[in-house]
Amino acid sequence: MIELVLPELKHKIKYEEMMDEWEVFDGRLHPGALRRTNATYEKWLKWMSDDSKEETCPKGSPPQTMYFLMNNDKLVGATTIRHRYNEKTFIDGGCIGGGIRPSERNKGYGTILLKLALEKCKQYFTEKALITCDEDNIGSTKTIINNGGIFEGVFEKDNGKRISRYWMKFK
Repeated sequence: MIELVLPELKHKIKYEEMMDEWEVFDGRLHPGALRRTNATYEKWLKWMSDDSKEETCPKGSPPQTMYFLMNNDKLVGATTIRHRYNEKTFIDGGCIGGGIRPSERNKGYGTILLKLALEKCKQYFTEKALITCDEDNIGSTKTIINNGGIFEGVFEKDNGKRISRYWMKFK
């Protein structure tokens, strides 16, 4: 069964394995990697819980909830759902972020991840949700379009990076 679940202590080894794979794949730590903080998994879980509450989320960030995409007992990816937009996420980030571990890419998990994340988004966004990706990220572009994304346009950041913006309408 494929489902989104909240991170728990029982996922510790699976999470670490996924982050190891990401690091080997592209030679850098994934943005959500625990090791960037030099904290324990237990402390990271607390931070993830705190991020979901307005009063304890990091300053300048909207509240957000992280979910793991599990296929039976295998951790295949993760997503973060922002509970609202702020100035930064309205331009670059949208209301959903996430990714599929390298060994599980091109198997349809990205499309499933986004579909399930959009269902969770409905509790925060009633009519539509903004999804963004790097303009040259073909996999994410296909995933967004496969889930009904409506292309709005491209935003160029100060550093020259181009961000594609899509709207997902809820039925």
